[in-house]
Amino acid sequence: MEMDTATIVLFSQDRAFSQVASGLLSATGEDYNLICLNTFSSFSELEATNGPLAVLVDWKSMPNPGRHGLVPRQENGEWLAINAEEGEVEDVSGWIELGYVGILPASRCLELLCKAVRVILNGELWYPRSEISRALRAYQQGGFNPQQLSGVLAEQFSLTSREREICHMLLKGLSNGQIARQGNISIHTVKTHVSNLMQKMEVNSRKELMARVMTETRSHEVVPVWS
Repeated sequence: MEMDTATIVLFSQDRAFSQVASGLLSATGEDYNLICLNTFSSFSELEATNGPLAVLVDWKSMPNPGRHGLVPRQENGEWLAINAEEGEVEDVSGWIELGYVGILPASRCLELLCKAVRVILNGELWYPRSEISRALRAYQQGGFNPQQLSGVLAEQFSLTSREREICHMLLKGLSNGQIARQGNISIHTVKTHVSNLMQKMEVNSRKELMARVMTETRSHEVVPVWS
């Protein structure tokens, strides 16, 4: 079965950066439909696409599309903040709440761009593992308990026992590969369970799943992990 062509939208007002980034993505050999935009208002004028969509925001030249009415968590596609300052990378929970599936610091942006795009188009998050761990610890200190919250979600959305188990591992920050190894199942099976539980929770991507998790964390009395 032939896969739909992935569309990559790059927001940048830095022409030189845009040309280099586009060149790198074109050189991968992937059949990407590349679209470069220098205004956020142009996004609404794009034709709908049936294939995967990645949206890259050059945070150095076009920061914070939310100020222009473009909120990633409310839009289609997998949104990646690129060319960000080093200090901005640390606020993983903040980026996830905004709807971004990852962030690339300016210091390694071009080096990791193609790999990051491939990863997010595959439904994975792209954040430094150390920062994900730090964000999860912060949620734990604030009362975020992955095991209990997965139980709350399982009851609310009628998840099966296996889906609850997968949900628990997702909340712990595990990748599909790690879930497959820990659960002794195939990657394909993991993706099927993830797809099923996201459908039940009425979310279309991991960014929406994490946003839903944060909402549930705030709206339910979740017992801290140390209690």
